[in-house]
Amino acid sequence: MSLAESSGHWALIDAHEAGAVLPEPRGLSPAGIPPPRVSQPFATALPTLGDSVTRFGRLHGLSGRETEVLLQAVQGRHNKAIADEIGIALATVDTFWARIRRKVACSSQAEVMAKLLREIFGER
Repeated sequence: MSLAESSGHWALIDAHEAGAVLPEPRGLSPAGIPPPRVSQPFATALPTLGDSVTRFGRLHGLSGRETEVLLQAVQGRHNKAIADEIGIALATVDTFWARIRRKVACSSQAEVMAKLLREIFGER
């Protein structure tokens, strides 16, 4: 199949076979629905998780490594996996967590994560 347009309707497209970059759709889809109007891509409209964690870290005076540990935890990694991922000892991860808890004024990792989420998404 190839890219084709007839009578304002899109024909079937096999972009993989054609090896072409698809043009922006014009007019109505075959179902008669106009294409969405988006001023900028959705991905650039919202900050990334890393941006949000970095901002949280700066706000609370976390070091780069402490922020990195926090980001790894937000991504669902346990302390051992964090240690392996960034090449430090498990005891060092525990030390970073103690510093993070002190700087963020929390008594547990779960409380740190809850505070981070509240600051990212706001109180609900």
